[in-house]
Order: sequence, then C-alpha cells, then structure tokens
Amino acid sequence: MLLYQSAHHWHSRCRATARCQTICTAQASSSNIQLPAPVIVLIGTQMPENIGSAARAMANFGCSELRLVAPKDGWTPGAPNALADATAAHAVGLVRGAALYATAEEATADLNLLYAATARNRAMNKEVVLTRDLHADARAALAPQQAAGSRTRAPKWGVMYGREASGLTNEEVALAQRVLSVDAHPAYPVLNLAMAVAVTAYDLHQARAREALQEVAGADSSSSSSNSSMSAGISSSQAADGAAPLPPPPAAAAAAAAAATSTNLNPQQLATKGETEALLKALFTALEAASFFEGDAAKRASVERGI
Repeated sequence: MLLYQSAHHWHSRCRATARCQTICTAQASSSNIQLPAPVIVLIGTQMPENIGSAARAMANFGCSELRLVAPKDGWTPGAPNALADATAAHAVGLVRGAALYATAEEATADLNLLYAATARNRAMNKEVVLTRDLHADARAALAPQQAAGSRTRAPKWGVMYGREASGLTNEEVALAQRVLSVDAHPAYPVLNLAMAVAVTAYDLHQARAREALQEVAGADSSSSSSNSSMSAGISSSQAADGAAPLPPPPAAAAAAAAAATSTNLNPQQLATKGETEALLKALFTALEAASFFEGDAAKRASVERGI
C-alpha cells in the first residue's frame, strides 16, 4: 500500500511539473503584451508572521513587489525580522526587499490602478471585483496604456490589504478605483491577511496560465490555417493543370483573417494615483473657496464617497 501511494504521489508530481513547464513555455513564447503582476501593499500589519506568509504566497504565484505601510512591529527596511523570515521560507528576499512607507497615499502614488481588498460593504460608489475576475478586469482597465507600448510609461497596478483586526479605513478604501473581494461563504467571509493575499495571487496565476495556453492554442490554429491556405493555392494550380483539386480550406482561416484585421486601441496615458489625488485636492480646494460645502462636513463626505 505504501509503495502504491508513493508511486501515485510521484506520478501526480510528474504531471503537475509537466503542466507547469507547459504554462511557463507558453508564457515565455506569448506574443501579446503580458499584464504585469500587481504590487502588493500591506497597511498597518500587526504581526510580522503575516508579512512573511504573504511574501511566501506572492513568491508561490509570481508576484514580486511588496510594499509595507507603517507596520506595527518596529520594521527596519532590509534588516532581518526573525518572525517574518521564519514564515517567508524561501521568500525571505521579498520580505527584506519590501519598501517602507508612512502612508497609503505615498505607497500607491505611482500606481495607475488600485484595488482595495475588503469584505465589508463600505457604501461607496465603487465597483466590486471578485478575485477570480481580477486579471480580466485589470487587463481591460490597463489596455489603453499597454497598447501605447514604448510611447508611454509601463502601467503599474496594485492591491492593498488592511490591518488584521480592522482592515482598511474608509479613507484608504477611497484611494482605490475598485474594491476587491473573495467569493467566500457569507457566514464568515473575512480571511486571514496572508490567506487573502494567497487567494488573490493564486487566482491571478491561474488566469495568466489560462491566457498563455489559449494564446499558444490560437497560434497553433493560425499555423494550421496558413497551411490550409497554402494547400488551397496548390489545389487551384492543380485544377488549372487538369488535376483533381484538394478540399477547400477550413473556416478557421477566415476567422483568423478577420481577427488579423481588428483595430488596435488608441494609445492613452493613464494617470497615476498620485496625479489623480493631486487633481482631487485641487478640485476640493476650489469647491471650498467657492463655499460649495458651506461648512457642511456631511455634504463634503458624501461628495468624497461619490467620486
């Protein structure tokens, strides 16, 4: 029985390794612009162990940039932290390479797109995106800037997570364009910090893998279509010479030709969070100068939530 289990375990590992190699090869050969991995921003983390575990999950699923905002355990950038290092395992480099910031605004100022991870309904005018849909949503949002290529700076995006006990503040959530949520059981949807990072990174990794494999499959289909078109040309020549023509090319060739004529997105330069916040501050300064709020804090808060 033990021998069978060992053999079965080894066979499963071999299949898993082969699948990973296929995915990596597909991603490396992809001709499309790849969506970059998100920056992971941890705000006010209380336990170094959670920082280490989050870093390990990031490394497991291809995320490589960690930013920390005012961690509670006297964090020193680049210095060892025994508790975080212990849970990070082979992702210690991510922990020690994490950038340290004083505020969420500073940590996200260079990002073009920001998601706030929270399980609570904040009654804000923000779209809620599930982790399983995150890759597609971010790709669609960043597509204009990615299409611009070298004419603009490369887009950057991130996901921020709050404190273990209380999560993100409303002001921090307000910084994000979208709210990110895990499709957990409604009776208890609140995940541990490192678990939330792991679920997010895993869903992104799976989406990237599916995208890469689909592209490789599409390339194979286009290659087959080209071969079919060549065969059609040969068959025409044969018909002119009196030879029996070959069967007509499949409909896939027409579909590939239609896809090749699709128009590209217009190049656009997306604003960073820092640029957006500067614009909003100027707007609110102008509104206050015009006595728009008339000293009504509730009216101002309502406008802020609606943006």
